Amino acid sequence: MFANTSGSGLYGAWPTWLNRWLNWSRPNCCPSGHVVRNLCVGATGIDYILNTYSTRIQRALAELPTQLVVVDTAVNDHNEYFYVKRCQWHRCISAEERLRHDYETQVQTEALVRQLLLANLSVVFIENARFNLGDNSSQFTFGAWTSHEPILRHYGIPTVHLGLAAKAADMEALPRPDLWVREWTHVDAQHLSAGGHWATAMLLTQGLLCDEWLMPEFNSPTFVLPSLPTTYHSQGQLEPYLGATSAPSTLIDFTDLRGSWNRSVVPPMVPPDSPSPLEHAWGWAMAVKRVSGGYSLLPAGPAVSLAAAQASGEMGKLSFSVRAPVPCSFDATVIFMTGRLRVGYLRSYEGQASIEVQVFIPPSHGGIANASWVVNGTWEDRVSIYTSDDFELSEPLQSIIWPQACGYSRGGRCTRWINVSRWKVPARIHVTSIPRALDDNKWAPFSLYTMASY
Repeated sequence: MFANTSGSGLYGAWPTWLNRWLNWSRPNCCPSGHVVRNLCVGATGIDYILNTYSTRIQRALAELPTQLVVVDTAVNDHNEYFYVKRCQWHRCISAEERLRHDYETQVQTEALVRQLLLANLSVVFIENARFNLGDNSSQFTFGAWTSHEPILRHYGIPTVHLGLAAKAADMEALPRPDLWVREWTHVDAQHLSAGGHWATAMLLTQGLLCDEWLMPEFNSPTFVLPSLPTTYHSQGQLEPYLGATSAPSTLIDFTDLRGSWNRSVVPPMVPPDSPSPLEHAWGWAMAVKRVSGGYSLLPAGPAVSLAAAQASGEMGKLSFSVRAPVPCSFDATVIFMTGRLRVGYLRSYEGQASIEVQVFIPPSHGGIANASWVVNGTWEDRVSIYTSDDFELSEPLQSIIWPQACGYSRGGRCTRWINVSRWKVPARIHVTSIPRALDDNKWAPFSLYTMASY
């Protein structure tokens, strides 16, 4: 995400500085000026990018010829922030849990890098999260770098790493030694200061213009993509993101400005002229940052101009949300091919509600749900970010939907079952909120970002 600078928004952020310097230093390259487009959503990481790749990245690349993609996940990938103080916030994180999160981030990073390289794009990563290892320590740890680094080195992806630049710099040789100290480059562990944005853009411009990170020949019609390195992870590990079954049969993306989710979601009934519609029913909402801190959840309808917000560069976080004192429901129609449902939502330590997700096959089925799960929007990790959970239809249910055949017999017994084919199976997803009261006599929200069926 292009993290906004305090008080100056996107005007002082590193993408804006990068655009200025490229226009100044390379006016003949693009006489009408370089174009920088923000495709990110706040508080989301690589898992969100992969989950919405077809609706956001691919569509944007088709609309606007692109030479360079810069990936900046800030602290939104599972990263060292979760583990700096393992037993803080009344929760100890085991070494096994840390390894699992590192593994997930590594696999997702490789899946994104390979997709972008296969699309003939130059790729650069930005790594800026920088945390103290302890309250009195002068040592730092660097966000998700420990998970990203093996993949980026394997594929030779250039990276701007402000923390390592500061660590490696000869402080005495710098005209401004204070330039690289954390107090100058960051306003906190997660967010760059105005100076930090400037320094990031300076390092990125240096790499593009002097080290020739950008490969303009990629855009030549005669250019042939060089063969990629062998995968760092196995094909089986990458299958959920790159394989034949990685593309969702149905993707409901509530963060899509065009409102494509309307094709799959049955709009819930909202009381007419309700001053607070989200307290009565699910609705398309925008989380807008308050001057005093935190976010306000507002209906993303006529009362809020999405076009104006987008044009100003201060786009809020779009979601399908509810914060009602009673259970509220909505239905969505999806197609299953493998029996997997992925739910993307906001998870926070600051009090979120929960939901029950039910599956009905066929969609007209009105009896007992064929499958159901509960999704909890609250956790103890001290961050509020996009999270996705995968749910699988049970094996007995799948064997009824897609009858199996014996693939290999031995001694009159079937030793390996296979599916003859996996045809499209329509289903209805029924989502019901589980209210949660807050201490200030208000009700906790639940915010859905994406739902995808496979």
